[in-house]
Amino acid sequence: MTKFQATLEDLKRSGQIFGGIYRKKDGSITKFNGRFGVHKFSKGGDRTTPNYYALIWDNNRKRYTALIPENILQLNAYGDTYYPNELLF
Repeated sequence: MTKFQATLEDLKRSGQIFGGIYRKKDGSITKFNGRFGVHKFSKGGDRTTPNYYALIWDNNRKRYTALIPENILQLNAYGDTYYPNELLF
């Protein structure tokens, strides 16, 4: 497990706000700022995205965003920056 993966799992449990850079399906790069665990604006029903997608509430866009974890290029959380290829020591 890398620092990046460990941080992502910790963010899922804590609900802490974080930011990052993401590569969309069309290849363009975008930034996001959000958190896991927001349920205020959900209407219920079945989840329409695959379970391995990371579903976050994007604070800037005021909507839910489904991220493919392999396409996250950078995470900014807890005052640090994490990259997918950093090893956990």
